[in-house]
Amino acid sequence: MFQKKTLIAVFSFVYISFNSQEKTNILWLVCEDQSLFFSSYFDSIAKTPNLDDLASNGIVYDNFFAVSPVCSPSRSSIITGMYPTTIGTQHMRAYKKNKDSINSKTNLPFYSAAPKRNIKFFTENLRKMGYFCTNNSKEDYNMQISPLAWDESNKYAHWRNRNENQPFFSGIGLYESPKLLEGVIGFVPQDDLLIEELSVFENLYYNGKLCFGNYED
Repeated sequence: MFQKKTLIAVFSFVYISFNSQEKTNILWLVCEDQSLFFSSYFDSIAKTPNLDDLASNGIVYDNFFAVSPVCSPSRSSIITGMYPTTIGTQHMRAYKKNKDSINSKTNLPFYSAAPKRNIKFFTENLRKMGYFCTNNSKEDYNMQISPLAWDESNKYAHWRNRNENQPFFSGIGLYESPKLLEGVIGFVPQDDLLIEELSVFENLYYNGKLCFGNYED
């Protein structure tokens, strides 16, 4: 059965030959709502030459599953390494920063998850190891962010702001514009792949067939 992936993370490990820097730098490029529209996932329409090059020199995961079908709970799982149902972030849009009002979609108050045990964002551990951690710039973890998660988290955050020879973990989200995506990984407007006469399931089914034509239904 075809399953749509709503969040795709690409990890790129960058080695820099400084004699005084022994730890590996980590660059994290992440985009969402791309589904399987990538050449490396056998899509015959998408043109993503830069990602194809990255995939050919790295590892492509073709048997993985999201812990949640929506982005924000999935993001909370990535940043903590825990299931959303374990830490209470499984309800999409339950938390909204600086909002004490009622959620118009659920008629319930906004709230932040309160896990039964202490949890940490994995970047907190990296910072303890001496890493300079930046996020540019989407957070949206469906929970209150740890104040110790990032050295910088805004649209200007960059590894270049670290101390000399300091290792870095730098997350860059490609969300803002199709032009940005086009320049970095290639871009396929998803509207162009939808057929209005078909149901949502049928659109997903035939998109899946385009991606995995060599597999049985």
